[in-house]
Amino acid sequence: GSRLLALVNGAAGDGNAQVLIDEAVARVFAPAGIEVEQVPTTHLGHARDYVAGLGEALYDFDGLLIVSGDGLIAEVIQGLSRRADAERALRDVPLGPLPAGSGNGLCKSIMHACGYEGEVEPLEVARLIARGGTRPLDLARIELSGASAAVPNPFTSFLSVSWGLIGDIDISADFLRAQLGAGRFQHSFTRRLRYPRLYHGELSYRPAALQADGAALPPLGQPLPAGWETLEGPFLTLW
Repeated sequence: GSRLLALVNGAAGDGNAQVLIDEAVARVFAPAGIEVEQVPTTHLGHARDYVAGLGEALYDFDGLLIVSGDGLIAEVIQGLSRRADAERALRDVPLGPLPAGSGNGLCKSIMHACGYEGEVEPLEVARLIARGGTRPLDLARIELSGASAAVPNPFTSFLSVSWGLIGDIDISADFLRAQLGAGRFQHSFTRRLRYPRLYHGELSYRPAALQADGAALPPLGQPLPAGWETLEGPFLTLW
């Protein structure tokens, strides 16, 4: 039978990740003959370091279940990206997100692509994972001007990278995670509308009319190729 490794973030969303995976195992995975090994995550970076350090044992599993929100998915992708065999790991190890977080954008996108509309039902997601179908996922490798324990440099992104208003709302809402759960985003958005900020920065881009020369993007701090445009802040919002 198949084996899945479940990384379970008990602090995600409203705290029901453990209940969700236990129910999915009992009602979906076990009846389908799928063995699930669980690893509860205990701190920021735990899943990243665990996946990065698994060695060849990673390939003993037919996929990774990520029982959390988009944040833990990003962490797992960072862990796979850190491995010496990163290209193989990112290509050959399927990821199955079970929605237990405040933000479940990837899971919602997958279900939409499979023809499911409305609220994402965790057990329906589990059934989809149990069927074993996969589809490729585009990743973006982002070079940053700085790094932290939570955000390495370079950073591998699977959804989007935001600066300005969207990033501000996300970061400023985090301290309300335990009190408001997903509602913290609406609270932070309303507060920022009432007390707007200016965002100071510089945005450079290659105009659509400019023919791409196939060269790699210029490193941060280096001169831009001819024809590129630059906008300088401050910006009121930047999506």
